Amino acid sequence: MKNAAIIGMVAVELFTDVCPATCRLFLELLDGDGLGHGYVGTQFFRKVPNLYWSGGDVIYDNGFGCYAQRGRIRPIPAENYHFSHSMPGLLSMQVSSEGCVCGVFNITFKPLPQFDLKNVVFGRIIRPSSTYEVIRKLGSPLSSYPIIEIVATRRKVGSKCIRGSRNTVLNTTSMRKVMY
Repeated sequence: MKNAAIIGMVAVELFTDVCPATCRLFLELLDGDGLGHGYVGTQFFRKVPNLYWSGGDVIYDNGFGCYAQRGRIRPIPAENYHFSHSMPGLLSMQVSSEGCVCGVFNITFKPLPQFDLKNVVFGRIIRPSSTYEVIRKLGSPLSSYPIIEIVATRRKVGSKCIRGSRNTVLNTTSMRKVMY
């Protein structure tokens, strides 16, 4: 929680065989893209207790940004809708109205069939996870508090541990101007 204690760590399994491009995008933002975009330093901007959380907007940090993967002019198209949102603990990436994935992801806390064909399921939370159980109760659909920020990421590749770099290009002030 921002200006408070660290809640804990969540381990995930990615479905790289079914959604390779979506998983590559997620890993790129988990590590930081080398140009200042990354999940570290962003917040979960939507927290609906016992339903889902959304986070990962590396452009505006509020769900309105769309990241074009490094080396691409446009975001990647949604790969497939192979898995449904049929159980809790899934990771899915939101699909824009143009049919692209932009890095914004959800963690589900119950089956959400209303997300099917609107989000690409690309992974799952490895459970049991005490952190997952804690976060599923936090938040309010009408409030951004408590502010939950991603403070660090890491993943193992073989015996090596890769740590994510902090987002240095968040553009919250220009988004406020657009919204007013």
